[in-house]
Amino acid sequence: MIIIDEYGPRELKSQLWRRATDRLRTSTGAVLLLVVREELADEVLRLYKGPATRRLAALRPESVDEVLGVLETLRRSLPRPR
Repeated sequence: MIIIDEYGPRELKSQLWRRATDRLRTSTGAVLLLVVREELADEVLRLYKGPATRRLAALRPESVDEVLGVLETLRRSLPRPR
């Protein structure tokens, strides 16, 4: 999991940040978690929409459970060491 805390106005406006974030999404295979201010959430969701995109509220316990569930699913899909 790669966490970017905080993906804010500067990152949204910067083509360098956007390209770097896009490369992380497409080249690593890792879960990418962007921490975003509530007022920027809709804009970030438009940029990075897709079937795996989720909007979670940081202070809601079920959000933590959802992140852990995603990580557990990924862990199960990894090849087992021999």
